[in-house]
Amino acid sequence: MSKAERDLATLDAEDGELVAADESLSALIDRLRGRHEAQSGDGALAHELADTLVQRAGIRHWAMRLKEAAADLDEAETLIDRLKPLPRHTVRTLLLDARARLYGAPYSPWHDDAAAAQALQALRRELADDANAWITEACAMRLAEWRGDPAEMARCARALAPPMQAGGHWRGLRATELTEARALLSLGRPCEAEPLAAGAWAFFEQPGPPDIAAGAALTLARARGNEASWPLAERALATVEQLTRAQRSMFDQQRYLAAQQDRFDQALALALRWVDPAAARPPAILRAWQVAERAKSFSLRQAMTQGGWLRSLDPAIAGPLQDLDRRLQSLEAQGSGSEAALERRAALAAERQSLMQQAMRQSPRVAAAMQLPPPLDLQAQLARLPAGCGVVSWYWLPERGDWRLLVFHAGSDRQPRLAQVMWTGEALGALEARTRAFAGRHPGFIEQPLPAPLGDRLLPPAVLEALQGCHTLLVTPHRQLRQLPLHAMQLGPADAPTGLLIERFAMQMLPTLALPFPSAADPGSGAAPREVLLLGCEQDGFRSQPLYDVVDELRGIAEAWQPLGHPVQQHVLSPDEGFSARAPLADWPRFDVIHLACHGSFVPESPLDASLYLGNEALRASELFGVDLKAEVVCMSACDVGRHGEQIDGVALVSDEWLGLAMPLFQAGARHVLTSLWAAQSAVACAFMQGFHAALAAGKTPAQAHRQASLSQLHCRFGFWANWQLAGFPTGSRHPATHPEDHP
Repeated sequence: MSKAERDLATLDAEDGELVAADESLSALIDRLRGRHEAQSGDGALAHELADTLVQRAGIRHWAMRLKEAAADLDEAETLIDRLKPLPRHTVRTLLLDARARLYGAPYSPWHDDAAAAQALQALRRELADDANAWITEACAMRLAEWRGDPAEMARCARALAPPMQAGGHWRGLRATELTEARALLSLGRPCEAEPLAAGAWAFFEQPGPPDIAAGAALTLARARGNEASWPLAERALATVEQLTRAQRSMFDQQRYLAAQQDRFDQALALALRWVDPAAARPPAILRAWQVAERAKSFSLRQAMTQGGWLRSLDPAIAGPLQDLDRRLQSLEAQGSGSEAALERRAALAAERQSLMQQAMRQSPRVAAAMQLPPPLDLQAQLARLPAGCGVVSWYWLPERGDWRLLVFHAGSDRQPRLAQVMWTGEALGALEARTRAFAGRHPGFIEQPLPAPLGDRLLPPAVLEALQGCHTLLVTPHRQLRQLPLHAMQLGPADAPTGLLIERFAMQMLPTLALPFPSAADPGSGAAPREVLLLGCEQDGFRSQPLYDVVDELRGIAEAWQPLGHPVQQHVLSPDEGFSARAPLADWPRFDVIHLACHGSFVPESPLDASLYLGNEALRASELFGVDLKAEVVCMSACDVGRHGEQIDGVALVSDEWLGLAMPLFQAGARHVLTSLWAAQSAVACAFMQGFHAALAAGKTPAQAHRQASLSQLHCRFGFWANWQLAGFPTGSRHPATHPEDHP
């Protein structure tokens, strides 16, 4: 490989920027394929091509392009199997190691523990009596970590230590000792883990990568296990948040986020050690709760660095990026393998990478999308809750193959409390299946509320007792719970349900309490809305089915506001016009209430392409970042607009539970967002929205208005009304702390 090729293959690799390396290896593979086809009997060429394919598979595996990685491995294996006799070669080792990891990775669509074990055994045979046999133990250690087998992790780590020490691989040795320390902690042997963790932390604290140093600090804090060690854990979490705030450009973001999310879970488990349920120590509960909310805030980040995403988010860089892409494609089409051509291609790839990184740092819209909330002061947030508002925050904590559901809550007294409910993996799987049963379904097929046993486990009796005296409930769900209509959940035991949650409380939700609450003095916080924008589309320009109730819906909403003296701007768009001509985004900041009635769509593989179809224009989620809103309420009367990131390439997302249409509106300044969790029924949506706006115009808070509109539709099928979910910041009540006037 020439210098230019090596430069291309390693371009920004240390920063996780793998695209340039993938592109350069792809060009090299194309040239090697051509030479191999011309000289099919050349075994050296076959090995070189297979070796390069395995290298690219590793890059693509790291970048979560798993289908392409598997295809590369299949091609490499075919090449090797054709060689007679089969020589021992580094490429065979690389191939088996890569295949074992591809099958063993829990996020891989090919996840198969048996296939991973088979590849590992083949690797052991390949390296039997070889000086590089330690590679087998490294692979086995990673597979054991993915399987959650701490005993095997510790054994592999101990086997790896001598060859690493003999070879002077000090960084690898300390990293291996850190893995062994984590395994020993899982085995309940903290005394053995502490010296290993202390050595790793001392090694990585100053010169080492900050994320590894954070992991070492957290492992040491867990090994010591006393309250005096908490500052070490806090230091680790601060490092994780700092790395994320740096807007690190990661094509391997899913893998990175999974590792960092695990660190939050470890810190939370550590904080729970000092929570005594009998004594109910509020400071210890508050500390654990704060870690949980910070973890949710961290999990709102998603891999947002691909060129196509940046182009859609920031039109200012669309032209330069497309120009660079065209020039790169032109060079590749020429197929020149000269040193000069490779150097030109390397320069263009580096320029493209630099442009993307610059866009991430400087673009206001990208900065808005990647923005993290300021450091959380949970006690101050609880103090800002209005009178009569309780809060419940759920968090799933993995625990030895099962799950512990943490139910943090505070009633009117603002005293932090904690309830804990154990869930088996099977029970969680059933909940996951229930969640996915809603996605994309026609509302007529969704007939039953969430069953009482679920309500009894999510809100145990002790939690409901602590919430007595509250008329509004702010909830912050986690993972699967975000996709469920929690307001429509049956309360009480299965044999004696006590009604729906929405019958007991007005409800609203937030992705995390770490989002800063708007000031009570801000316009719209508890004040009657002033200007109203109504945008609807009965027939759009995208060949969708007509929505015959849109005109009536907007007319009824206007009639709720106009008699009270509120100016209403109303537009029903035709298929030949877009919303930009009537009410461009630049005008939206002046409205206090925005209502959009149209078709909507959600794209699981690309959540930022979730769209509202307004006339002949599609308003995408990516276009909403950076818009400056002051609206108290944004209503989206459309199908599926409350859904959010689910999967990429068949792989369940690790994070970004709120990446869709709602979160950009929050970041733009909206205080409440009304969305639909699944397909909407047009006539019921019309009645629901008119009832919601009538209550809002009469002076009720958005949560009270949502409750009143929901109760008015209980006579309809469950699937027709339960999809409407209100998210938003708590607003001071304008009515007494009771609900008689909210009932139909």
